[in-house]
Amino acid sequence: MNNSKYDPERIHQKKLIINSSIAIFVLILALWGWIHVTHLHRTSTSQQQAMMASNEPVVVMFYSKTCPDCHKVAFVANKSSKQGELDAMLKNVTGDSSKQHKVMFVEYQNKDDQKLFDKYNVTQTPTFMILKNGQPQVIKNENGVPSYQYAGNNKTQVKAIYRNLQAIPFVK
Repeated sequence: MNNSKYDPERIHQKKLIINSSIAIFVLILALWGWIHVTHLHRTSTSQQQAMMASNEPVVVMFYSKTCPDCHKVAFVANKSSKQGELDAMLKNVTGDSSKQHKVMFVEYQNKDDQKLFDKYNVTQTPTFMILKNGQPQVIKNENGVPSYQYAGNNKTQVKAIYRNLQAIPFVK
């Protein structure tokens, strides 16, 4: 009597189907994560307006879809953006706003965003700024001269912008 429930060939096929399904799921999840972390996603115009009107400091990344240097720092910018979202959630729970920051992505190819490129005199991508109430904030001092923008793809410099964000006073 051949019980198909214990047939070695059938068991092997089931294992193969299950393992293949798991592998496909993991690949899809990895691809989604890679796309989400390494690609830049423009901040909507309404979100931009709300962030710029806020008295909370906002890190702004000016980028172009065709800029290879922008993609080099995309991971750092996206990771910092996610950290800012996490800090905002923690603020809601703990009331501590000392680490909170938001990140705004401004895209050169978008006609509304081009106005911001002009307004803040951004001439190359990627360029990083910190805005508070829509006003540029000092990112660092170079030989006593305040610098309001960082243009480049040095990941250490980009990370420093987010670290130095803590020095900007947050007033409600």
